[in-house]
Amino acid sequence: MAAYSATRPPMTRMIPETIHSSIQSTAEKRIFEVIRDAPNTDKWVCFHSLGLAHHETKRRAEAACGSKQLRFVLVARPLG
Repeated sequence: MAAYSATRPPMTRMIPETIHSSIQSTAEKRIFEVIRDAPNTDKWVCFHSLGLAHHETKRRAEAACGSKQLRFVLVARPLG
C-alpha cells in the first residue's frame, strides 16, 4: 500500500496490501487498484482473495456465491 502523505488522500486499507503474483486477470488487478486508490476511503477495509469460505475451524462460511469465490469483501463505515 502506498504511504500516506499530505498530498495523497487516505486510501482503502487492503488485506493483503498487494495483489498476489498468481492473479492473472487484468480486470481483477484493475479492480484491486481502483478500490485501493479511491480517495478519502481511509475508513474502508478491503479483503482480497483470502479463502474465507475455507476456514480451518469453522464449518460454515458465507464467502461464496454459488460455485464462485468472492474475490473482494469491502467493509466501509457509513458516510456522513
